[in-house]
Amino acid sequence: MSAPAAAHHDELEQAEISPAWKAALAAFDADLRRRAVAAKTRRAYGIDADQFAGWASARGLEPRTVAIRSLRRYAAGLSG
Repeated sequence: MSAPAAAHHDELEQAEISPAWKAALAAFDADLRRRAVAAKTRRAYGIDADQFAGWASARGLEPRTVAIRSLRRYAAGLSG
């Protein structure tokens, strides 16, 4: 793996999703269902949200502690 690719991989490293994230993701999906969001859209949002939750969990960030700076760092890793 090249150095830039390795840095990109490290930036997006994930961990097992914490219980707090699991609860937040379930609440998010329940809200999407309540608003009658299409199943394929819910599934796509769920994949993205799961990936972010894993990334945040790997860094010890819980749903109530995520700040804009954390979101920017995650987004930068995606575009890496």
